[in-house]
Amino acid sequence: MGLEADSVVALLLRHRRRLVASATGIVRNPHDADDVFQQVVLAALEARSDLRDTDHLLAWAVRAVRH
Repeated sequence: MGLEADSVVALLLRHRRRLVASATGIVRNPHDADDVFQQVVLAALEARSDLRDTDHLLAWAVRAVRH
């Protein structure tokens, strides 16, 4: 059983600053980091049926930002 789309978006928005900061450290451009965050949100929505809970989602999102 996966997470609801609203829960996925709400959690990622709550942790947006952390995820964008991590992406900025990698891509070195805040605008590109925002793009990375948007891509992670879309990917999380597509993968939400595989995500068990919010802790798993956050760990997944942190890894997704790095890759």
